[in-house]
Amino acid sequence: MDAESEVLKLRDQVQGLQAEVSELQTRLNSAILRADSAVEEKTLVRSQMDDVLSRLAAAEAEVVRLARVEAHLALTKAEVAAVYASQTWKIGRMFVGPISRLRGLFRSGK
Repeated sequence: MDAESEVLKLRDQVQGLQAEVSELQTRLNSAILRADSAVEEKTLVRSQMDDVLSRLAAAEAEVVRLARVEAHLALTKAEVAAVYASQTWKIGRMFVGPISRLRGLFRSGK
């Protein structure tokens, strides 16, 4: 082979390699853009997840608070029922009941 043909062959190889480098650079830029987009998406999803977890914790705390309120309400209802069932309440109602009815009659008579 002569030197001129060797130079042409090397130029062809260099042009092929330059085209390959250009294609790889394009693919690299595309991959970088996708990676940046993925990082942004990951940040957004993480933010949304933190928000949901925060709301879930608040809801769980509210459930615990409501359970305490329901327990207190049940206890209060039981205490009221015990008062109404007590002998003292029944005796007091026996005396006060007729007086209340008389007051009602006198008020309506005016």
